[in-house]
Amino acid sequence: MERRERTGREGIGIGTAIVVAGIVSAIVSVLVVGVAGVIALAVLDAVPDGADGSSPPARSEAAAEPDAVDADPDGAIEAAFAADDFAPRLYRFRLPPDAVHVRADLDAGRHDVDLRIAFGEQTASDQNWHETSAGAEGDESASITRDDEPDFARKPLMVRIDRYEDCAEDCGEIPYTLQLTVVTHAPRARLTPGASASGTISPDTGHRAAYDVVIPAGVDAVRIDVVDVRQNLDLAAGTVPVLDPAHATTTAATAIGRESLVLRRGEMRLGPGEQVLSLVVFDAAQLSRTIPFGVRVTAGDAPPPEVRRLPRIPRGANAAERAAAGVVEISAGPNSEGTGVVVGRAGRILTAAHVVEGAPLFSDEIVIACTTDIAREPEELLRGRVIRRDDARDIAIVEVTSTLYGDPLPDAWELPRVAVRWEQPTVLGETVHACGFPVLHGSAERSEVSWTSGVLSGYERPFEHLLLRFDAEISSGSSGGALLDAQHRLIGITVAMHGDLAEFSATGLAVPLAEIPADWIELLQ
Repeated sequence: MERRERTGREGIGIGTAIVVAGIVSAIVSVLVVGVAGVIALAVLDAVPDGADGSSPPARSEAAAEPDAVDADPDGAIEAAFAADDFAPRLYRFRLPPDAVHVRADLDAGRHDVDLRIAFGEQTASDQNWHETSAGAEGDESASITRDDEPDFARKPLMVRIDRYEDCAEDCGEIPYTLQLTVVTHAPRARLTPGASASGTISPDTGHRAAYDVVIPAGVDAVRIDVVDVRQNLDLAAGTVPVLDPAHATTTAATAIGRESLVLRRGEMRLGPGEQVLSLVVFDAAQLSRTIPFGVRVTAGDAPPPEVRRLPRIPRGANAAERAAAGVVEISAGPNSEGTGVVVGRAGRILTAAHVVEGAPLFSDEIVIACTTDIAREPEELLRGRVIRRDDARDIAIVEVTSTLYGDPLPDAWELPRVAVRWEQPTVLGETVHACGFPVLHGSAERSEVSWTSGVLSGYERPFEHLLLRFDAEISSGSSGGALLDAQHRLIGITVAMHGDLAEFSATGLAVPLAEIPADWIELLQ
C-alpha cells in the first residue's frame, strides 16, 4: 500500500494519507517544512530507554521516597550516594521572582544516574515530573523556560536525582555535583531612537535578550526592527518587565526572523513625558544553537533607510552556485514553508502548490528569502503573491511584488534566474541535481541552500499526471525546489519523496516541465 503524506517544520502536523491502489511497499512524503520531518526520521527518533536498546535498570524496591532538602540556587551541591544507598535525592530551590530560565546540570562521573526537574511544593511521585534530562550516564542536564511553565518561580523548583543499580553488590561511593544556572530578566542596554545593538540568543541566555526602549517626550511612536538575523526570532514589549512574552502588551510573532514592532504612545496608554518600555527579542522555537541578531530603534513608524536597502545577490563562483542563486526559500505563513525557483524575467517563481496553500491568491503575504552568502542561511528580502496554483499537479507561480518592507524593487536590481530546459525530453539514467532548503539540523531551524546529485531513476503516474523519480537526496523543506540536469537547467519541481522505511532509503518525485499548463509558460519565459 502506498500513501502520500505532507510533513513540515515545527508547528506543522502530518497531513492526510491518500491510499493509492496497486502500489506496494512505498511511502511518499510531500516535503513542506514542519513538525515530523521525513517519516523515516520519525523511526530513527524512537530511541529506546537503554543505550543498548534495553530498558534501564530497575530502581531498588527498598528505595524510599525522599524528603526535600532546601538548597541555594547560587551554589554548587557536592554530595555522594553511599555504597548501599539507593534512595532518591530531592532538592528544593526558591528562584528569584524575575527568573526566566533555569537549567540543572548533574555530574556523576560515569555512573548511571537520572535527573528530573519540576515546579511544585512536593513532587515526589514520578507522574509529576514533566522535565526529564537526556544525558549520557552521569552527565545529565534539564531546563525549563518561563513561558513553558505556568508555575515558573511561583512555586519552588524541585530537582530529583535517582541512582540505578548498574553494578554488582558493591559499587562503592558515587559522588555527584549538582549545579543550577538561573537566568533573570536583565536588560542588556537602554535604547533610544537612532540606537542599535547586536547580540546573540542561545539556551544559555534563556532563548531571549531583554532591552529597555525609551520613547522620548514629544515622540508619539518608536519602531523596533530585528536585523542581521537568519533564524525566526520574535518581539514582545510591555510597560512592565516582560518576563513571559505571552503576557506582553504587544508582540510581533510571525514566521520570519526580520520582525518589526511599532510602539505607539496612544495605543499603549502612555503619558506625555519620557517613557521607558520593556522589550524582549526571543526564540520561541528554543533552538539548541546560538543565534546572532541586531536590533534597531527609530522614531516614528516607517522603516529606516538602512534596513530597507536591498543587498546584492552574488551570482556564484561556479555553475552550481550560479544555479543555486536562483533558488529561494518561501514562507506563506507558519504552516507553509518550502522552496521556489526563479525562472521568469519579472521575478516569477515556480514552486509546489502545497508550499503556498496557506496564502490566498493575489495577496502579498509570501515572504521570499534569498541566498546572499552561500555558506549561510537565506536572508528575507522580498514579498510576493500567488498568481497561479494547480493543486492537482501540485505546482504554483509566485510573483515578486515588493521588498520585504513594501518598497518597489530598484530598476537596476533583479533576482538571478535558473536556466530552463523547455523542449528536450528527459532521459532515464541522466544525471540530475536537487537544489533547495531542506531541514538538515532540526525541524524548526532554517538551513543553508543544499545541493545533491543523483540520476533520473524512473517515471510515475499515480493519478492522471506524470512525475519524475530521482535518487538525489532531499528532505523535508525541499518541496518547490529545483530538479536540474547535468548542465544545471531546470527540468522539474520537487514535490514529494518515496520512502522505504524497511531499508531507510528514499527517492524523490518532481513535476516535469511538460506538466506545466500551456497558459502558464508565457508567464515564465
